[in-house]
Amino acid sequence: MIKEFYTPFAETLEKVGEAARVKIEVEKTDELCPQDGGHLIIRLGRFGKFMACENFPECKFTKPFSQETGLVCPKDGGKIVFKKTKKGRRFYGCSNYPNCTFAAWKVEDIKNPKEETAKETADAKAQKLCRQRLKRRLLLLD
Repeated sequence: MIKEFYTPFAETLEKVGEAARVKIEVEKTDELCPQDGGHLIIRLGRFGKFMACENFPECKFTKPFSQETGLVCPKDGGKIVFKKTKKGRRFYGCSNYPNCTFAAWKVEDIKNPKEETAKETADAKAQKLCRQRLKRRLLLLD
């Protein structure tokens, strides 16, 4: 039984051993490395994309890759970036993280500050109207 499996497996393994290595293309960015001044490039690792210095063996600087969404944080006006949790779930968070803790799971949950203030004023108007109606009813009951 082992011989039936191992014979074709060994042949396939020999063919793969002769195959050429595939070079993964990297994206060069405009950012400079704070340690040695080289350009930062976007690499692909086992946990996803990350940024690293182009002078890799000499300089080992890395930083997480954050993808901008073009949205504005409703709390402090910072940029909303695409992030991942330690378990790999994706979410949207503020780029000013230690100072601002805004986070959302869906883009729909991120509201424009202008829309939010308009909604608040509409809610305030509705509450005022309800209070007026309640006062009228109370006056009619007396």
